[in-house]
Order: sequence, then structure tokens, then C-alpha cells
Amino acid sequence: MKFSSAIRYFLLKYFCQDHKELPVIATGSLVRLSIKQQEHNKSGEDFLFPVGKINSINVYPITFEEYLMNVNPLLLEMIRKSFNARTPLESVYHELALNLLHEYLTIGGLPEPLDIFIQEKSYVDATNVLKEVYANYLGDMDTYNISSETILKTRNVYKNIFSQLNKENKNFKISCIEKGKSNRDYFSAYEWLELAHVIYRCHNIKGHVNLPLQEESSGLFRLYLADEGIFTYQSQVNQSDFFVKERRNSLAGIFYENYTAGEFAAKQIPLFYWTGKQTHEFEFLVQSKGKIYPIDVKKKNGNLGSLEEFRKINGNCTAIKISSNNFGYNKENDILTIPHYAVFALAENIRNSNL
Repeated sequence: MKFSSAIRYFLLKYFCQDHKELPVIATGSLVRLSIKQQEHNKSGEDFLFPVGKINSINVYPITFEEYLMNVNPLLLEMIRKSFNARTPLESVYHELALNLLHEYLTIGGLPEPLDIFIQEKSYVDATNVLKEVYANYLGDMDTYNISSETILKTRNVYKNIFSQLNKENKNFKISCIEKGKSNRDYFSAYEWLELAHVIYRCHNIKGHVNLPLQEESSGLFRLYLADEGIFTYQSQVNQSDFFVKERRNSLAGIFYENYTAGEFAAKQIPLFYWTGKQTHEFEFLVQSKGKIYPIDVKKKNGNLGSLEEFRKINGNCTAIKISSNNFGYNKENDILTIPHYAVFALAENIRNSNL
């Protein structure tokens, strides 16, 4: 399989297998090193980070762009050209891209299940591997957390991300899991999961937006799973809902939202979402060249209520709608429509301040 971003997966394998003399942290995170540091701090000993001895690589799940590199590189180039020209993709290719995206939403971007799916075309075998990975993630929480209390808290957070996003109010609230507790009581669990790079935290910004975008004091946030296949497995949604076109309308919008969060995170784009009065919101908020772009992630169509509220407070701006619709631009309302399958191109432009 082909991988971009400095061939992340193969680099990790190279360092782990061929450079055994280097004390490389091979977990995809710095969890072990962090725990070691905490143990030293508790004992009163100095902890010296082994500068020059560590090769640190941030490994993200394979993105949809990388998936297309392996299954249909010609379609990938067509999507890039359509994005750059802001012109619709031919309908037959548009439908093909949506079909491949829904394959990806089901299998996700972890190398082993994805490799099995590409090589064997077996959804069942790939899902069985996802089941094992999910169990292994929970096992890692037993191994690397400091106390049994932290293990339980970490598991509680991780196992409830889908259900929390599936609420009408998608903010993560630990009180929905354990009555009488607040997010502050679970700080170490959130920190562990973020450090392990298995979840992403998206911070809330209310009302008026200031640049640069940064976390506000409200403490409100949403959590996303780093891999879309794990997210789909946790949801326990029937796989046919992804593969049968007539049943896709039954899918919750949070599948596309979690997918978008992962694509942005892989391009090191900080995650923020915006809320206004009542139910007005944008799933993501990004900045590029000193401008603010509110992003609406929908299955198909949205409404203009949130955009009107946002502009009333923050002035005129170009809004971005990510949906199953083809590329398009509504000049009257200044709304750029990006298909779900082209989020990787949008993320690339945001990262390079090229919107």
C-alpha cells in the first residue's frame, strides 16, 4: 500500500525493526515516555528527556486521500482538479467517489484491516480485525494507566464517544456517563486518550470569534475517535447502511463529522466548533490568511439560519458546506460546497493558507 506524509507507516516499521539500538517509542504516541516522566516526578527524581536518542513520528490513520492512492489514483487526480477549478465532477465519477468514501467510512484507516479489505475484499475479515484492535486499545488502557481508577475513567470516555456525539447536544458531558461527576474529574482520562492519539478534542467558540483561534474558558468540547473504522465499529450500525445507496440517508451526520475531524487532524489543523444562540452552530471553524471560515458538515443539505446568525455577529465571510452534493459555489450567499470525498483537498488548502 502507498502512504503519503513521509510514508508514515513504513517509517514507523523501519525504525522499530531495523534500528533496535535506538530507544524508539513505537506506540504511535509518547504515552510510555509520559508515564515514565510522571513516575520520576512522583519519586522526586529528575527526568531527563533523551534528546538525540528519540525518533518521534506522529502516525495518523490512513486518510481517504491515501485510500484513493491505492484503489483509484486516477479518480484521486480528478477530484484534485475539480477542487482546484471549483467545478463539478462528472456525475458518474461523483457517484463512484461517494461509493469509495462509504467503503472507507466502514473500514477506516488502520493499516491492517484496510490492507485485508483491499487485498481480499472481505468486509467481514476487516471488521473482525477492527474488533481485535478495539479490544487491544482497551487493553492498552489497562497496561499504561497509572491507577485502576484512571483505567475505568479512560474506558468510560473512550467507549462513549459515539453515544455522546449522537445526542442532540453533542458536547461531551461526563455527567451523562457518571452522575455527579464533571469533566474536571476526568481530566487525566482525556489527557491520556489525547496523548495516545486515539481521540481528538474539538473546542467550543461562542458568539464573536477572535483570531487566532484558541480554546476559550467555557470548557465545552466534543470528542472524536481518531479512526473512522473504529468509530463505525463502536456505533454498531449495520454495514449495509454504508453500501446500499438507498439506506445511506439513515446514517447520522456524525459519521461524516467524525471523518472530517480525522482528515483535518491528519493535516495538523486545530479543531474548533462554533455555537451561537439557540441551536445555531457550525461543526468546524478554521482560519486561513487571517480570515475565518465556518464549516457546515451535512449528509446532504443544510439551512442558512446558522450562517445568518454567524454573520450577524462576525461580519460577512465565505462559508463552506461539506455534503454529498457535488462541487459548487453559491455567489448570492457566498457558500462554497465541497463533497465529502474532497475534504482532504480542503484540509490541504487550509494547512497551506491557500483558501
